[in-house]
Amino acid sequence: TAEKVELGKQLYFDPRLSRDNTVSCASCHDPEKGWSNDEAVATGIGGQKGGRSAPTIINSGYSYFQFWDGRAQHVEGQALGPIQNPIEMNLTLEELVDKLNQIPGYREQFQKVFQSDVTADGIAKAIGAFERTILSGNAPYDQYKAGDKDALSEAAQRGMELFFNKAHCSACHAGPNFSDGGF
Repeated sequence: TAEKVELGKQLYFDPRLSRDNTVSCASCHDPEKGWSNDEAVATGIGGQKGGRSAPTIINSGYSYFQFWDGRAQHVEGQALGPIQNPIEMNLTLEELVDKLNQIPGYREQFQKVFQSDVTADGIAKAIGAFERTILSGNAPYDQYKAGDKDALSEAAQRGMELFFNKAHCSACHAGPNFSDGGF
């Protein structure tokens, strides 16, 4: 529902989902930076450095696996991982639920969307619903496929011809994310 997406958006941008109230999902997956960031490795609470860069969330709802190692199978399964990670946001699920239940407005929103108080499952579902709305869809390639033959340069069209034919790139790089979901 639109209300679930809006709740997910609010949670996604809220740094209070971290122990020290400084890191939100958007801290590492910033819309101004392609829903990722420009760091070699992500930075969590207290300036701690993680082990990997933050992947973009664009089209993540189409991905078979989440995280660089595929340990979650869908965006809802991914949503709570960084919150629990001691370097990234450092809250247990119990602490997170207790914290959000104390913040004015969240309990009422969860009642409206899920007919329950704040739960870890509801948090994951709301953030996942928001993340599923982050789609590429308007890249020059998408415009070209939608009929705008001027959206791609001649060089890009030649590259596309190679990609889908002679070079066989599309054998592995297929679907909305140009990926086979493998590692």
